[in-house]
Amino acid sequence: MTGVASLHSYELFLPRKPADGKAIPMNETAPSYRFAQVAKAIGVTEPGLRNWMTRNKLDLFEGRPERGWRSFSENDVFVLALAAELVRFGAPVEDAVDAVRGGLAEVNFRTWEGLPTHLYASPCRFGGWRAYKDEAFATGMSSSGSVLKVPVPIILVAARKTLAGAE
Repeated sequence: MTGVASLHSYELFLPRKPADGKAIPMNETAPSYRFAQVAKAIGVTEPGLRNWMTRNKLDLFEGRPERGWRSFSENDVFVLALAAELVRFGAPVEDAVDAVRGGLAEVNFRTWEGLPTHLYASPCRFGGWRAYKDEAFATGMSSSGSVLKVPVPIILVAARKTLAGAE
């Protein structure tokens, strides 16, 4: 089973750039998002996201404050949005988050340099799920020979649009 989606438009694609054309660093402009906003942006229920966070003890970019509400950076939202896509295809939450973080390991989240157009994910023959930029390599590592093709820009733009509407 291979999930395939086509890339439609890069008009809203990352990174955000001002008139001078320089990339805006994420940490300088991106707001923090609340739990309900993030759940909506990644397409899961609030109890579902709470379950993901508590049962799987997910390690994201932003930590939970000692006292107060959990907030999420835009980077957290993007990792969770991509992981949610893998979960919809059967990956356990912790494996999905780890796979996405591994697949995006070479991305500079301040400038978005190195962001792939797709991640190729599958259950790995060595256990867990993995995501790679290279489809042939992902197929070779797959325990089933099937690979899920995840369109990174489409998912990130959809999450960003949902977040923009929730502010």
